[in-house]
Amino acid sequence: MSETRLREDICRFGRSLFEPGLTPGSSGNISIRIDDGGWLVTPTNASLGFLDPAKLSRLSPDGKLISGDAPTKEVPLHTALYQTRNAARDVVHLHSTHSVAISMLPEIDPPAALPPLTAYYLMKCGATALVPYYRPGDPAVADAIKGLAGKYSSVLLANHGPVVSGDTLEAAVFATEELEETAKLYLLLRGMNPRYLSPQQIKDLVKVFGVTPLEHGHHDEPPTAAPTDREIQAAARVLDKEGHHRPWWPESIKPYYEMDASGPLAKSESEDIVWRILVAASKAK
Repeated sequence: MSETRLREDICRFGRSLFEPGLTPGSSGNISIRIDDGGWLVTPTNASLGFLDPAKLSRLSPDGKLISGDAPTKEVPLHTALYQTRNAARDVVHLHSTHSVAISMLPEIDPPAALPPLTAYYLMKCGATALVPYYRPGDPAVADAIKGLAGKYSSVLLANHGPVVSGDTLEAAVFATEELEETAKLYLLLRGMNPRYLSPQQIKDLVKVFGVTPLEHGHHDEPPTAAPTDREIQAAARVLDKEGHHRPWWPESIKPYYEMDASGPLAKSESEDIVWRILVAASKAK
């Protein structure tokens, strides 16, 4: 495919992601690896909805700018995926709302960030990994991606967004959209004990479509509903009365209801402890 066509495809698919609100403002970036080993990438501070084919950044195989506007600051992220996934020809990175939301939840299991909710999620995305937070453009994110050893085409950056590679730009875009819809489903069904695909159904998809099986994690069972504020307060009152008799609740720490951000154990940290106690108790029922 000609470079002219590749430039047009980046702009066309960029707009298809922008128009439904998957990449607001100047967020998100797209790249395509070309035959000479170099690649095309969207410029920094550019809206994916209003890209100019002539202004796309043309990079050499070693990542140096050859022509066009200055490239996105997320070049290290794209580079790491190309280096670890030989089949990757295209990379899409967005700040899509539901995927970002998922990346911020405490129960998410890094090797399997989303459960097997639908066949198409597994067929398009396979398993999705979660990597820790790095500031946008931080070169250290490349090491985090490389640490996945090329096992994942679909990755969530904590408190940031999804990054997805594909053997075509169309495949990468479609997988990114499927990931966002699956994240939305997860949030809609959270706490409702949804029915996931069974291990046998997953094995069938692996056999027929060659999808990447999910690693075992906390999604082997549906997530427990988050405790309500009333439940947290009730558990906290128990801790207030009995906590001083426990070795993990020192005498020097104020009761829960007297805590503030200046204390040795912040109120938010205590809420997290109580939340974990409640979840553990509900699973033991």
